[in-house]
Amino acid sequence: MKFIFFLMVAIAPYLGLTQNTDFKTDSADTKQGKTESGKNYEMNFSVTQIPASFPDGDDSLFVKIFREIKFPPEAISAKLKGTVNLAFDVTYEGNVRNVIIFSGVGYGIDGQIEKILCSLKFIPATTNGTTYTTQQFLNIPVDYSLFYR
Repeated sequence: MKFIFFLMVAIAPYLGLTQNTDFKTDSADTKQGKTESGKNYEMNFSVTQIPASFPDGDDSLFVKIFREIKFPPEAISAKLKGTVNLAFDVTYEGNVRNVIIFSGVGYGIDGQIEKILCSLKFIPATTNGTTYTTQQFLNIPVDYSLFYR
């Protein structure tokens, strides 16, 4: 019985019974073969995805939002601190739509951030050069002491 097992293990790679472990490290998969007419072909399955982003990066997005927030006197006297967690769609044209605020800080700050975001233009997400609408999530820290020192 041991001999039969040893024989199967020794012959299996030659019979095509084992899994192919020849992995490629690049992101493009290529398939080669012949058409019915006998011509050679090669198909490239490369996918390039670029997520939506603000033109000058996330840091400049936060700077833009922080510069435009106007703290009401009630928020200053309450020493407002917190985080606004929200989601929004970046359309295939780069516009912001469908802002959803999951948790806010109140005092009208959440609405201001929504208006600021809707006025901004983003670089839309692309896949193989085609733009599409995608959803983004953002956590914006709000601290009155950063604005009034």
